[in-house]
Amino acid sequence: MEEPRTQPFPATISAKVETLDEEEDCDVIWSELELKKLGRPFSLPSVGDGSFQSIKKFVETEIKLQVEIMRDDIHKKVSRVGNLPKEATDQHLRFRLPSRISREISLPMTTIHKEPSRVFFTNSVLVFQIKAPGNNNSMKDICLAFCKYMRKNDGALFVLGKDRVDLSHLPAGSMIYARPLRNFNMLKTHIRAIAVLKKSEAKLNESFVTRKLLQARRSAQDIRSQSDLDSWIHSKRPENEFVLDLSKFNEQQQRALVLEKLTSKGVVFIQGPPGTQHLLILRIEVFSDSRLTLATMAFLSL
Repeated sequence: MEEPRTQPFPATISAKVETLDEEEDCDVIWSELELKKLGRPFSLPSVGDGSFQSIKKFVETEIKLQVEIMRDDIHKKVSRVGNLPKEATDQHLRFRLPSRISREISLPMTTIHKEPSRVFFTNSVLVFQIKAPGNNNSMKDICLAFCKYMRKNDGALFVLGKDRVDLSHLPAGSMIYARPLRNFNMLKTHIRAIAVLKKSEAKLNESFVTRKLLQARRSAQDIRSQSDLDSWIHSKRPENEFVLDLSKFNEQQQRALVLEKLTSKGVVFIQGPPGTQHLLILRIEVFSDSRLTLATMAFLSL
């Protein structure tokens, strides 16, 4: 029987979303990944028209999306570190496997050889490897791990992945090669924000405005193409006079401002960091256009 092309998300993902903690924000993204299953994509949940019934549903979907992105990225990078690392050029750690292994491995820096010496491994997912049997330069992947910290005075702390049982089968003293696959410094900020949003769900649900935002739907008549917005920006017709001097804004912000002007009702938000082209229209029927416009302008000025 042919193996399914996708794999379901582990039930533990949803359980971890329930208790998502900004202090342990990375664990949910990588800890359920296994080396032997990296080649099979997760079956992502459908998001329909892009709206969500609740903040909880949005957070769970976002976390699952990040897990799938992580799986794909790590799968590609593991395939690139199949050979013995070169001294001084290929980033890696070397250390002897301790006799006692649990969920974590703590080592003093005096027992770790780091190449290159000034590279940072903290907040990175790594693959633990050993030399493959035989007289060659091939490596054998053992398990995934996460470097919680690596400091001169405190040593290094590695959290082992779901497939850590394979590490326990190796004899104590085995030479372990740790190859960095993905740094989490930027992702930690994103997941921490998601965790804070999840924790604030109860208070947000008490807000009349928030409930209306969550009930919002995009209107087909308000969807504009980039070329439509650019044509309006560059038009010199009197009816296109704008209350703001568009020349003071960058190209993406100009498009957002024009989109807001051309939207008959609702709020226009910029989805993503300032300067991106990801725009989202939300419609609210409870405010006057003038108040909505002021709210939007204030948001764009942050």
